[in-house]
Parts: sequence; C-alpha cells; structure tokens
Amino acid sequence: MVSDTVLEAMHAALAGASGAADVPELRRNETLDSALEAVSDGASAWSNFVDGDLERIGEAMGGDYAYELRQSALVEIVVRAPGDAGRRAALAAIVDLYQDAIEADPTLAGSVSVWEITDLQRDNLAETGVPNIKGATLTLSAEFIADRPI
Repeated sequence: MVSDTVLEAMHAALAGASGAADVPELRRNETLDSALEAVSDGASAWSNFVDGDLERIGEAMGGDYAYELRQSALVEIVVRAPGDAGRRAALAAIVDLYQDAIEADPTLAGSVSVWEITDLQRDNLAETGVPNIKGATLTLSAEFIADRPI
C-alpha cells in the first residue's frame, strides 16, 4: 500500500530528530500506558507516532488514472518536569525539533507533495496520578498522488 510507504517515511523523518537534545526515541503505535510507565520510571519525555487515516481528496480520469490522497498521523508527546513553565518549555522544544525535521524535507524526498503539522492539542494529564506531567498531540498531514487509492 502506498499509504504505508508514506507513513514509514513520515515516521523515519521524525525519528531522525529523536535522540537530539531532550527529544525521546519516537515510538510507533504504542499506548498511552507506555508513556505513563516511562515517565513514572524517571524518563523526562516520551513520544509516539500513531498511524492515521487515509482520505481521498480527488481523482484524475483519463489516460493516467491517479488519486490525490491525504494521509494523517498523530504524534503523542508526554513530558515530565517540575513547574508548568518547565513542562511547556520541554513540549515546545520537542515540537520545534519535529517542525524543523518537516521543514528540512517538506516532500519526504519527493514522495509527497507536502507534509505538515496541521493541529496541536495540549493535554492536561494531571488526572493520571503521575505528578508534573503534561502532554500534547500533533496532527500531521501528507498529501500525495498515487495510482491506487490505498
């Protein structure tokens, strides 16, 4: 499936930023329980790439039949730091590094027309019982042309 190839490329580009500064290894398709275990065990941050949905935007008819598709994905980020300012700064540093990775290769080596962060949702995770944590979810979107609708 072409959409799997796009998801792999998105994950690889962001995973390349992992390990730099305080950006954790970018996991894939794990549960939030994994994040809570990691920060409970002393990790300062956790991030997870979650495969998203594929949407058909349009299709071209004629000699070359092609589909215009949009692949979405989520990146879940959880940080642990004392004080709200420290948590916000840790989240911002990770999000900025992921944004830099996207800007460094905006077409994923020519495999997509464009990919970008389309949404940022800040999550207040205080109800989990793990002190001093904050989370955010990034929504990513990549648009591309394929000869198959998947």
